[in-house]
Amino acid sequence: CDLEGPKSGRSALPLPSGHMDFAITAPAVVLAKEFGGASDFVRVGSVQKRSHCASHCSVAHFSVAVITTSICWRARRAASTRHSVRTCRARLYSFSGLGGQSGANPKVVAKSAHVSDQNEVGIGMRVFGISDIHTDWAENLARLEGLPVGPFLSDALLVAGDVSHDEAIFARTMRALRARFAEVFFVPGNHDLWVGGRGMPMNSLQKHAWLLKCCVDLGIRTAPVRFPREGLVIVPLLSWYHAEFDREPDIPDGAWPRALARRQRRFALLGDEVGCSWPEELGVDRQQRNFALAELFDAANDQPVAAADFAAPSASEQGTEPETLSFEEALAARQRGETVISFSHFLPQPELLPEKRFLFLPQLAKAAGSIPLQKRVERLQPALHLFGHTHFAWDQELPPGGGTRFLQAPLGSPREWRTRRRTMHLEGGLPALLWRGPGA
Repeated sequence: CDLEGPKSGRSALPLPSGHMDFAITAPAVVLAKEFGGASDFVRVGSVQKRSHCASHCSVAHFSVAVITTSICWRARRAASTRHSVRTCRARLYSFSGLGGQSGANPKVVAKSAHVSDQNEVGIGMRVFGISDIHTDWAENLARLEGLPVGPFLSDALLVAGDVSHDEAIFARTMRALRARFAEVFFVPGNHDLWVGGRGMPMNSLQKHAWLLKCCVDLGIRTAPVRFPREGLVIVPLLSWYHAEFDREPDIPDGAWPRALARRQRRFALLGDEVGCSWPEELGVDRQQRNFALAELFDAANDQPVAAADFAAPSASEQGTEPETLSFEEALAARQRGETVISFSHFLPQPELLPEKRFLFLPQLAKAAGSIPLQKRVERLQPALHLFGHTHFAWDQELPPGGGTRFLQAPLGSPREWRTRRRTMHLEGGLPALLWRGPGA
């Protein structure tokens, strides 16, 4: 990306002892003021249950203040060592909802709402997930850049698409996330491929290639990776939507008021048709082109991984360091019993979308998911699959009682959080905690 500054943020920034109180108390105060209590991104943890009225902002703020005071007292006693300060900060950030609990192991939902005493920074690995961060909105960019540097330096973050259509903002966002997490994974979304329409110097396929190249330059992973120490495989899956994914009958035109039906037709899928530009070889008809794109992006998941993308581990590191895999190798790892987490931007199952009668734009169903993606996820059978695109918080197991856990953790737009917060809120806050490794 030809960007200045460090490409990795693996080392924590030392805290000057004279500013210890500010370093520990400031995040909680800012979070309580900015996010407006436990009903948004702030999570007070177990204090919510004891207060019996944590839905009120004042109580949530008071609870954060109590936690902050307690942690500051502990931090003053532990001020002699940087290690203890980092431990206290990790506890605070967990209470604040940064990396909150949405379920620990994909197979077992943890009951603890905070980081345990044994979960010190630098020990064990956790996997977090988020989608649709849309940092074109300044509020979203500020929230992500406000994530603390330190508590996540042993963890991985999965970003399920829709970062920004602007190249500079995309690179700035990914640099900020890379500085805070040991590993960052990414798959492009439809908004990432906007180029401004036809006649631009770069079409959307070329933009897709640029995104993957930029990720390589920044140390962001876009291919399957195995973590031998944890027995974990993370599999990013490329995809695109197409109308054939929609199997639900359309709502009859007569069921809508005339003005509403006219608006539905006018705005349906307009954004991608204006923002994206595709080679003519893919077809002029929208439905034909989108199905060709769905097959094209799915086939790219089978392409061999470029060996030069990341340096191979040395002889002494083999067997312990992260290992880039092909899709078939990831499938083999799952068959050996290793835990597999996959993620995509688009939906891999129609059941993951609300019924059309509940949607403001029912046409979303024709631009939501992919049948090739569905078949690939069914073949992989991951323990958990993270997706995005529809901006609905979601946590569902399919098939029920032992299948894959499907989860969406969208940041979305500030307006969505003001107008329909209940459909955006995921228990535990953002980024959502997906998985805990041994010792984490």
